[in-house]
Amino acid sequence: MTTKIMLVDDALIMRMMLRDIIRKLDGCEVVAEAAAPAQVMPLFLEKKPDIVCLDLTLDDGPEPAGIALLGEIKKARPGTRVVVISALDQKDITARAMALGAQAYIAKPFKAEEVAAALRA
Repeated sequence: MTTKIMLVDDALIMRMMLRDIIRKLDGCEVVAEAAAPAQVMPLFLEKKPDIVCLDLTLDDGPEPAGIALLGEIKKARPGTRVVVISALDQKDITARAMALGAQAYIAKPFKAEEVAAALRA
């Protein structure tokens, strides 16, 4: 069975790097990509990924958009695994993401091995 993965990051280069890592993992496939908060939930509900790789800083608002999206994702499909991959490496933000149901929190810049391990866990 193939593990379906959705990438959410406003930076194309980050999505490309993640896509390359995932391409090398047996049994994993990128089924959707979103660059803006408004794209995330429609694609998520349509593609029903098993895992979402989620950047938290998708806009310049006072609250990282990814935090709200993480809550929406877990509410819509509680069994979906969320791996946060973000440049925000602040303890309070990390704690909130984990409390909302993120399975892992990887700080940018990341290593391919970190991402692969989180997706396999």
